[in-house]
Amino acid sequence: MQDNENINILKDLEKDGLSEETIAKEAERGLSLGEIKSNVDYLLNLKIPPEVIEKEVEHGISTSEMVEDVGYFIEHGMSEESVGKVVAYEVEHGLTTRAVREYADDLVEMGVSEDRVGHVIAEAAEHGTTASALTQGLEMFLNSIPEEPIKISEDMSETQYKVVLEKGNEKWGLIHAYIRHVRGYEMDEAGKTTFWPMGQKIMVKGEVKQLPKVFNGEEELAGFLREVVERVSENPEYAGEFKGGSKVILTVDLKKLGINVDGIDQVELVFLKKKGSSNMYYLKTAYPTKGWAVETFIPGRGGWQ
Repeated sequence: MQDNENINILKDLEKDGLSEETIAKEAERGLSLGEIKSNVDYLLNLKIPPEVIEKEVEHGISTSEMVEDVGYFIEHGMSEESVGKVVAYEVEHGLTTRAVREYADDLVEMGVSEDRVGHVIAEAAEHGTTASALTQGLEMFLNSIPEEPIKISEDMSETQYKVVLEKGNEKWGLIHAYIRHVRGYEMDEAGKTTFWPMGQKIMVKGEVKQLPKVFNGEEELAGFLREVVERVSENPEYAGEFKGGSKVILTVDLKKLGINVDGIDQVELVFLKKKGSSNMYYLKTAYPTKGWAVETFIPGRGGWQ
């Protein structure tokens, strides 16, 4: 009776698209045919293609580990509707689900919210960035910007205001500035997204947009942002906007700061006052607004501008 049941499971697995070799590898790991079938059914129901499951097993990731990893992604913000596409995209680019999970841990350690890291990875994949590229780029960006507070010129106010460039998370700070305005995080949901031109490719609904290259990598962009904020702190027109309010929005003309970057003429900086502080502000976001190299995306019928 048991033999007949196993034969039927084998036939079902083969119909599902798994090869005899893959099934044999799973059995060698100590999984019963029933366990393999249960795992495969779960993965297929999430629209993870059988060929992706085969590649994972080939690269040493069992179906049980896949189920565990995929469950982690879903528990941490990735929608069930997107998980199949995300896993297929990452595997296509040489990353196993276990590797993606490790990158998720790295992102959380950097500051991305644990309950949203799955969503952040899904958004990156949706717009053409692997979990590895996202993690490595963000790490380089964050490590290139000192966190020491920048003093606003004392000549502008009786109060010594300061600004700090904090890491933040996916909603604010340097992490937000990078994943949103370099990698396109939630660009399909926002009213408008402008991009820092680093020669990156942004994918929207399967179509790839090649952006101009003004900055040669994350370190250069980080240095530029720090310099802009430092010069803003010394410029009477912009520094004078720090008056103790809860929010400061600066639309900065780079020429007024003596900064000449071909392709970018104007940037917007948004600062919020730190809770419990009378004089400390933090950068909420930063993005370019004018210049020949500044690409803008508006969701819906707007598209690329």
